[in-house]
Amino acid sequence: MAYTLTLNPLIVVQFAAVAQTVIMAILVSVPRQSKPPSKRAAGALDFFRVFGYCGLAVLSVLFLDTGVAWLAGAWGYADWRYQLPSAVLLVVIGVEYAVAGLLKRCSWVSLAYIVVVAAILLLFIHVFVSAEVLMGNLLENGLPIVLGALVGAGVLVAGLETALATRQEGRKGRLTWDISHVMNRVFNRWTNLVIWALVVVQGILLFSGYSLLTFWMP
Repeated sequence: MAYTLTLNPLIVVQFAAVAQTVIMAILVSVPRQSKPPSKRAAGALDFFRVFGYCGLAVLSVLFLDTGVAWLAGAWGYADWRYQLPSAVLLVVIGVEYAVAGLLKRCSWVSLAYIVVVAAILLLFIHVFVSAEVLMGNLLENGLPIVLGALVGAGVLVAGLETALATRQEGRKGRLTWDISHVMNRVFNRWTNLVIWALVVVQGILLFSGYSLLTFWMP
């Protein structure tokens, strides 16, 4: 049994549904082999790509922290039939986002950013908020500020990494690694489609008082 403060998976899974919907929209609308028309366009695309991975890193920490904590038994007296599907989906999506941020065309700058994000979020949720008497107020008011600051830092990281990549153009593999071919086989469009369908259905069912388990096991 895990005795720790964590976010409610019934709420966090709704954010996961929105995030996965955005991911599916990008996968469907962006051509696989599209080439930017100019060097400036290529730099802009690199910036938004890195910023997107930074955003995924923030979400992956939230999703994994919530999912793992509840799978470890943090639900107490809650009905596990509602919590379990949400927690499992959060872990799966969190792993995909973490792997994408760490191993898909990542650099040491992005790696350092991800480590800092994980440290700040885990300390805020499990140390600072847990030490407060009125935990709800600090969590409700403080978490959006922390997330906003981390996303803002992601803009700086994206700009820095894009600038470094431009300066080091031609020095292949100096500070970066790329396992996109492996990522694209494991978490391809079809895999993401299944994950998207499950998390969206779970979110809709929760609003109706059901879950993926209670809908079939009343």
